[in-house]
Amino acid sequence: MPKIAYPAELLAQIGYFNDSKEALVQENGKIKVQKVGKDFKGEIFIAYPANKREERLFYEFDRFLREMQMSIMKISEFNNPEDYEIWHKMIMDKEVILFSEISTFFDILRMRALKMALNEFNSSYTRERIMMMERVREESNE
Repeated sequence: MPKIAYPAELLAQIGYFNDSKEALVQENGKIKVQKVGKDFKGEIFIAYPANKREERLFYEFDRFLREMQMSIMKISEFNNPEDYEIWHKMIMDKEVILFSEISTFFDILRMRALKMALNEFNSSYTRERIMMMERVREESNE
């Protein structure tokens, strides 16, 4: 099952990273598990939706988050900061239940990607080679 990178800043809009979470991230060209908090500016790896229902939800939630990001960006460009605050509160207060549904869905995809990465590491050629080298080292020590 393939993994895809998803912009963390889209999820941060709905408070997804208010509590730090473990996620697969790419750092210096390597994919690794890292605690991600609300200040993280990058992409997290998630599992690709497993079925048509998940795929439909993914595209719906993605479209909603991107529209929300554009709305907040347009509102923030207004000259009057008081208007910005009012409109921003209206956007954020409107969809509390939807935010929890989106968070739950992305938790499922994020955890599935972590599980796949762990399975790949445990079954990889590198892991087998390391274990074989440990056995050789143990034998030579005896």
